[in-house]
Amino acid sequence: METLIKSLRRERHRKEDLEFIRILLDTLISGDFERLAEDKELLFETIDEMYKILRDAMLNSKDENLLDAFEHIAVLRALINYPDLSPLKLLKDTKHAIDKALGD
Repeated sequence: METLIKSLRRERHRKEDLEFIRILLDTLISGDFERLAEDKELLFETIDEMYKILRDAMLNSKDENLLDAFEHIAVLRALINYPDLSPLKLLKDTKHAIDKALGD
């Protein structure tokens, strides 16, 4: 019974987090993105918060929609944080992460 209660609490919390992200996205899409983009630090903090929430949700779910949302936010986060990011650098970083995962 306790496991069921914990599971229900997690699910409620996850839905609240996703609703929060939906509100942020609606606000940004409706025209506040340009205004927010003027403050790079605030923009990054907003995107980073969405990234963290979606990452946690994705790691605890098999929902392809969450994976898609996380991928989009991860790309946006990288573009904002690293404006000089290149495809080659991304490939090298990906290889490095895979090497570490394999214990190399």
